[in-house]
Formats: sequence, C-alpha cells, structure tokens
Amino acid sequence: METLHPDTLRSENKISRALVSLVIFVLVLGTSGPLYMFYRSHKLNGELTQALAARDETTARSLIRRGAYVNTPGPDGNTILAIAAAGDRPEAVTELLEIGADPKTLSAEGQAPLHAAAANPHTSEILRLFLYWRTPVDTLSGDAETPLMIAAKHGLVENVKIVLRYSPNLSLRNREGKTALELAREKRSTEIVTLLEEAQSRRPGAGESGAGGTLRRE
Repeated sequence: METLHPDTLRSENKISRALVSLVIFVLVLGTSGPLYMFYRSHKLNGELTQALAARDETTARSLIRRGAYVNTPGPDGNTILAIAAAGDRPEAVTELLEIGADPKTLSAEGQAPLHAAAANPHTSEILRLFLYWRTPVDTLSGDAETPLMIAAKHGLVENVKIVLRYSPNLSLRNREGKTALELAREKRSTEIVTLLEEAQSRRPGAGESGAGGTLRRE
C-alpha cells in the first residue's frame, strides 16, 4: 500500500478545509444560500409585522417588494391587503392580488378582507375585485358567515347584488341556523329580501330549507 508523503497529506487537508469553508460560506453567508435566504425572509417578515402594527403601508409595500411574504399578518391578524381594502384603494388591492395576496386570511377578529368588504358600504368595488379574482364566494368568517350573509344582515343592497352575481349557496345557514334571507328579514330590508327571494326562485330544489345545512368551521 502506497504511503502518502506528509506534505501531500497537509496539502489535501488544506484543500478539504477550504472546501468545507466554501460550503459554509455558500450556505450561511452567501447571498443566495438557503440559510441566508431563510434568515433574510424571516427578518423581512418581522419588519413587515412591525410596519403593519404601525399601519405604515408605504414601508410594508416596500418590504414586500424586497421579498417579505405578502400574507404576513400584523399583531391583529390583518395583512397589507386588509389595510388596502379597508382604505378602498382598488389599484393597490389589484396589485397585491397579482402578487399572491389572499382575501381569505382571517384577522384576530375572525374577518378576512373579503368579509370586511362585504360589510362596508364604501368598499363595494373591493368586494367586486375579490370575487372577480375567484375568491370562493361562500368563504366563511370566524363566525361562520358568508359574504352574502354579512351583506344581508347589514342591509347593503349593492353588496348583496355583487355577491349574487357569483352564484352563492342560498341555503347555507350560520351558527345560529339562519340563512341570508332570514337575516335580511330580521333587518327588515325589503329590497334585499326581494332580491334573495327572486334568486331563490330561479334555483329549483334549492329552497330555504335546502341541503346546505349549518356552516361549520373545521
């Protein structure tokens, strides 16, 4: 068996150490290494959470452009999309939707941007945008209510009309066992009651006591 010269061994050891150092640099210090990228993403997401807490939308949008996760929630569970939607800024909402913002992300209060838009008379265009971007029309809130139920119980005729264009399930019931139509009747919103009754009549076999059942969050 051939014996390696000590100088050869030292040379090989130096090469091995150099290779190990290179691997460590790539993984930990290299700007494209996975560990560095994880660290950078974690740091940016932390800064985004702070910006959302301060309602600093400008900084939040800048952090997202630099790589922060667009659906990172603030301390109250609201995302940058929720803030833009509440401010009734369709252009900002569209931009965020294009990069993956999720209208279904629930806040600490159990409301997603979709539900907040349905409950607000000033954000009808935002509600329309969310549904146009194929957000499921029967998405549940933390209180197990759909956008249609929310719009109906608030007496918001325009929002009810918008939701009805996307064929919601009219027979679904909330935790109290009430449909959107029953909520509208409680609100004594004659126009909404008429809209829902007409929509119901155009769907044979989907009566108020239909197969929807009570909604439950898993």
